[in-house]
Amino acid sequence: MFKKNHGLDLNSITDNKIFVPVVPLFENTSSANFITESGSEKFLATICPTTIDSGDSVILPVCDINSFLHEQKRSIKEKFTQLEEVFPKDTKLITSAEATLIVSLMNFGTICEFYRDGVDYIEEMLRKQLIAAIGKEVNAKDFNEYMIYHNRKLFKPEFQPTKLCYAIRRPDHYPEGIFSIEVNDDEKQPFPAITNRIEGAPPMKFSITASTSITFSGDLYLHSWIRSKFSGDQPDGLNLTARARQFSSFIMMIGTVVSANEFKPVSSVIIQNKDDLLIPLIFEQIPSSQAFTSAIDSLSPEQQRFARAYREMQLGSTLFSVCIIQIKPQLEKLLGLPNDSLTKEIKLTQDLLKLFITYQIPSDLLSYDGSENASTETKIERVKRHVKAMQAMIDNTKDEQIAAVRQEAQYDLLAQGFITPSEGRIPSDPILRNRNTTYHGKSKFAPISKKDDNIPTAAEFDLTRLPFAIDKTFEAFDTDGALHSTIIRPNESWTKISQKTLLGKPTKETLNSAKQRDSRNETYDLLDALSKSGILTIDCAEFHVFVAITHTFDKYLMETVIEDNINPIEKLERSLLMVSSTIHEVAPIELIKPEHEERVKQHSPALFS
Repeated sequence: MFKKNHGLDLNSITDNKIFVPVVPLFENTSSANFITESGSEKFLATICPTTIDSGDSVILPVCDINSFLHEQKRSIKEKFTQLEEVFPKDTKLITSAEATLIVSLMNFGTICEFYRDGVDYIEEMLRKQLIAAIGKEVNAKDFNEYMIYHNRKLFKPEFQPTKLCYAIRRPDHYPEGIFSIEVNDDEKQPFPAITNRIEGAPPMKFSITASTSITFSGDLYLHSWIRSKFSGDQPDGLNLTARARQFSSFIMMIGTVVSANEFKPVSSVIIQNKDDLLIPLIFEQIPSSQAFTSAIDSLSPEQQRFARAYREMQLGSTLFSVCIIQIKPQLEKLLGLPNDSLTKEIKLTQDLLKLFITYQIPSDLLSYDGSENASTETKIERVKRHVKAMQAMIDNTKDEQIAAVRQEAQYDLLAQGFITPSEGRIPSDPILRNRNTTYHGKSKFAPISKKDDNIPTAAEFDLTRLPFAIDKTFEAFDTDGALHSTIIRPNESWTKISQKTLLGKPTKETLNSAKQRDSRNETYDLLDALSKSGILTIDCAEFHVFVAITHTFDKYLMETVIEDNINPIEKLERSLLMVSSTIHEVAPIELIKPEHEERVKQHSPALFS
């Protein structure tokens, strides 16, 4: 048990009277004051200047710092002498050595506390100065807005990041609709990205069944963006949106690139007649190149090979892709009609889509089958007659099925005694009329046959190399390990606003996984018809490939500038140049305007070596 009446003054075990040589003090001094005095007493830790600055400085002179250390040594010596008097050496409970050790540790803690308070004081002073200079406390959103302004000044016009918003149209035609990637905030502005448009890119293919592969061609758009992420701040979400105009339609497929010439769609949807589709995007960062290399450094060769193989799959998953297919040009090609012949044939186009999607009518039954030299009007009238004949046959089939169901119901009622043979009709009693009369119309048309096709490959143009090229660039130049390749996925829940009739009110619905699956099947049925099960290529398409990068900072924006003394503008500028150089396949010096070359070289010399 603890001895109470020991007669020792435990209150003397304190460092209150020991001088702490830490104070956030600045004063204007000349370089002459930095010379230490000769013959001074030996200090606890003497500080000597290494160089003599010819200018003025606000840092305390070395002689003052040494005076502080001298006073600390004197106060410590005085305290230790006091402790030896209070705690004699022959004391069995607490000796002077133990008391001295405790006071020394307390003094170390006080020095750390004073140092922390001093740094906090200086940082708060700098924060106030910075806010006074700018006029406000800058946050992450302000920083993103500034970078848009900064990039307009930095990049040459042909390389400037552009907003991700594209009209879906044929040349010199009114748009069928638009698709964009928007910031999920009140303003819903398109997100800016580095974009390289490649006209006449090699054809790509995708599969809609195990036996049907469809080839498409058109312009390729390579997009990449860098989102800055400060610690404690969550970047605004992004939404993929697509809107169709009235009496217009197009197909949108979302997926990824799996080989040099193959696109793998995950979701597909037909957007038509003022449909407005919103798909939230999910972002998943993978470790930076530096972090990955450091983490596997001490692993065995087998473990390293496993980690590299898995990272290769992760990098391949960063190729988020969107394929846009215009329906009218492909319908004209499918039906053997001249270009632009369906532009003003709104009803015919709607009827054709319904026959292909709802009834899966083989396109050969609707295509133009007359002379190639006939006029456009003659060809359209021939297709209209085919459509009208098919609609009449469908209506007759429906009537026959309805009559058959009615007859079956009559036989059932006759067998049960509800009607007599002389009546030959269904009773007027609502209970009897509704009994066993439920029926569902069925399509009698068999699924369209599938055929294989041969797709040309593009050995010299491989989109799957892009994530690895960017990762190699980061490995060489991202010395901070702040850049993370990011996987993009569509959210499981979509929002669709539709207008069922021309004068009706828009209705809003949520597309869950089941409805998305139905939409994909509906789209595949239409694609199967438009391509004749893969025989016809799709020429009027656009292929957008997105690569997302996240630049992470360890602290909040203001703390990054003040505490770490880092200019995030220069850091993000360097990252943008690295990614843009890879996307456009040009040297960084060619991306920027001449007036910024010297400044950028000063802050990012490695990019230009």
